[in-house]
Amino acid sequence: MAKRRPWLNDVLRLMDERAYTSPELAELMQARHRSGPCAKEVTLVLKRDSRFRLVCESTTSSLMRNSSHVVPVFGLADANYETTQPWRRL
Repeated sequence: MAKRRPWLNDVLRLMDERAYTSPELAELMQARHRSGPCAKEVTLVLKRDSRFRLVCESTTSSLMRNSSHVVPVFGLADANYETTQPWRRL
């Protein structure tokens, strides 16, 4: 899986400290990888991967939308996180 999605290894390392929203992860991975994933791809991949779990959902605003929308917050499956932002690892 690492050959098809090399950014997953970076996501695993990042989540040692805290949980992230899918748009945050997409932005970080696009800065580090030539063909980084979009937020939708991050969500779809992490939902299927057993190493990750959905910690909670967060409401965020966007410049492109008039109203706020809900984004998933992902963390490692074997870790506990705070339920409030910045979702630090306990």
